[in-house]
Amino acid sequence: MADERRKVRNALRSTMSADSMERTLAGLQESLWPGGGTRPPSVPRTDTEKTETRIRASKKLGLLIPGMSGYSRGGTVADVRTKTLWRI
Repeated sequence: MADERRKVRNALRSTMSADSMERTLAGLQESLWPGGGTRPPSVPRTDTEKTETRIRASKKLGLLIPGMSGYSRGGTVADVRTKTLWRI
């Protein structure tokens, strides 16, 4: 038991050391801003692309929500919620 506590304590010390935190933050900074610059602006989506995305999302939610709400509220309520999603 004491050996396990010592291992945990040592692991926390090494994780929370200044060098370790500096490496972690430097890696995070490099992954968010490669080379120190900002991300180039994205091309705005067209109305057609937005509509297609909305339809795909509502279909996915329509498949997930009935399964989740059907367990706790009954099938009828799940069907009503699915139909509501399709009107989005």
